[in-house]
Amino acid sequence: MSSHTHTDIARRAVRGSAYGIVASGVTIALGFLRAILLARFLAPEQFGIFTLAMFYVVLLAQVQAFGLDQALISRQDATDRVEQTYVTLRIGLMLPAALFLVALAPVIGRFYPTMPALGGVLLLLAGLELVKGLSTMQETWLTRDLAFRQLALTNVVASVVMTLVAPTLAWLGWGVWALVAELGSGLLTRLGMTWGLFRVKFPRPGWDGTTVRWFWEYGKSAWGASNLYFLVDRFDDFWIGTTLGGVALGYYSRAYEFARYPRRVVANPLVSVFQPVFARLQADRLRLSQAVYRAAYVILRAGFLVAGAFALVMPEFIHLVIGDQWMPMLLTFRLMLVYTLLDALIVLGAQLFFAVGRPQAFQRTALAQTLFFIPAVMIGA
Repeated sequence: MSSHTHTDIARRAVRGSAYGIVASGVTIALGFLRAILLARFLAPEQFGIFTLAMFYVVLLAQVQAFGLDQALISRQDATDRVEQTYVTLRIGLMLPAALFLVALAPVIGRFYPTMPALGGVLLLLAGLELVKGLSTMQETWLTRDLAFRQLALTNVVASVVMTLVAPTLAWLGWGVWALVAELGSGLLTRLGMTWGLFRVKFPRPGWDGTTVRWFWEYGKSAWGASNLYFLVDRFDDFWIGTTLGGVALGYYSRAYEFARYPRRVVANPLVSVFQPVFARLQADRLRLSQAVYRAAYVILRAGFLVAGAFALVMPEFIHLVIGDQWMPMLLTFRLMLVYTLLDALIVLGAQLFFAVGRPQAFQRTALAQTLFFIPAVMIGA
């Protein structure tokens, strides 16, 4: 790779980081405002219903993912035939998963008689998964092309729409459906922008046996790792909602939601920018190592500063801003701060392994996490 190419990648990475930081600042501020308003207008149990529904939705989405998006980003020599095969696999896996969730929603609802709205929420979320899948295809091409400005603008506009829609409906008494509308309005906005304003191409389905085998070889390790990571990230929602009920899950989910904001401020903009950068630099060991070190350094130093300050002011924040009814989540919130800060480094490592085509390395890490995490949640709950 020429020095001119290295300079161009570095310039685009810096510019992309700037776009990501600005967009992240806007979306974090709007998301924080939205979280405050929703916490004031909705009860813990309504958050618990939505969080449990999202566990099943993400579970079905996770099972059919196979790391196709990461695989396409890492493959810098992708031809039209490769991209057409990607489209076929993406849609061919996405549709059956959504239909299966539609069929399963009434059955799941009957297992939770204290949450009568759960089945209906699952049905709507199944449809939104199709919207998300279509948008993700265009976002994958934008990410591979280092089109950070377009992605940043999409994030900002979607966040503005969500902030207008969800708190208004919650204030009008929509309850858990306001949370569904929050997700849906954001996804529909992203779909309109990625397929309208910023559409990279109109994807056409195709099939190439050699490419399918390559996606399978790449994806089987990525699939295993991502599913293990899903269990680490979401099993606690399932266990708490199933064993302790919607109210306890509502407190727990809000504690996690607020604890993620320090990570969103510091880590998320860097992680989203550096995955395609890692892929571009995978043949240059020195520059790749420098990029990983610098990203991890910023995440740790700034993350500890922001998380520590947030931990100190949280009691006053609950009392003065979202209401004393949320005070039971304080201890959980402080524990979650430690988890979310260190989890950002794991996500950065995962992006590195996926970008350089070694997802099996991350799979071993995820397996070790899972073997420790699931028993700890079952005991700790």
